[in-house]
Amino acid sequence: MIIVHLLGGLGNQLFQYSLGRKLSIIKNTNLKLDIRDFSTFYKLHKYSLNHFNIKEEFATEQEINSLVSNSSTLFIEPDDLTFNNNIFDIPENYYLRGYWQCEKYFKDIEPILIEDFTIKNNINGKNKEISDMMSNTISVSMHIRRTDFVTNKEVNQLLGTCSIEYYIKSMEIMSDKFNNPHFFIFSDDLKWVKENIPVKYPHTYVDHNNADTNYEDLRLMSLCTHNIVANSSFSWWGAYLNRNKDKIVISPKIWWSGQLFNDKDIVPDMWLKI
Repeated sequence: MIIVHLLGGLGNQLFQYSLGRKLSIIKNTNLKLDIRDFSTFYKLHKYSLNHFNIKEEFATEQEINSLVSNSSTLFIEPDDLTFNNNIFDIPENYYLRGYWQCEKYFKDIEPILIEDFTIKNNINGKNKEISDMMSNTISVSMHIRRTDFVTNKEVNQLLGTCSIEYYIKSMEIMSDKFNNPHFFIFSDDLKWVKENIPVKYPHTYVDHNNADTNYEDLRLMSLCTHNIVANSSFSWWGAYLNRNKDKIVISPKIWWSGQLFNDKDIVPDMWLKI
């Protein structure tokens, strides 16, 4: 039994599940999820994987305690968040705690994850309207993450936000590569985006989803032809789940603004870092 501790927003939950899924396959054992923290101290985000076709089985209190209380069955992510190949040597009964933001943990089961991360409900309404627009253009998703990246002092020191220049340069690159791209702009602070990031290309602000339907924004990002991501696990997954084999993904070269974490393993090698 592999138990994965889930915490954070949707992007983080997808990373945590992905490693657990990989280990459950190679160890030929069950994957169970520990979602207790969403109902106790952690109120910023909700458990959100229930919207996907995942292997959803929740660990009991007894199962969790049996592994967490024993240091030989508890694996905590390295402090610098770099890829740790030793995790594949653990026995079949283990509890995992960390973020695991690296495709090296699960790249070889990508087809399985693509299936698992299919959203249960059919796309409809405004989301269907936007997806139809995307399919008829050279569509480029552009994600601007702000909120707690700006307002939370500790988070801001660790992550920071991508600069306005980053987004302008990214749009220029896409415009140089492709004829008349259409930018679909996603953000948790679209008012700020509209006031501060000039967009001189055809564009659409995707503003109809909210925190409870953020998985719909993720799906829309994945349906774009190309992607511009923020230093955010949310748009990371929007780009990763994009099935266009010729996609161009632009990512910030520096993921962490502070020196505490090492970002060398976060961005896939095939993405363009600027």
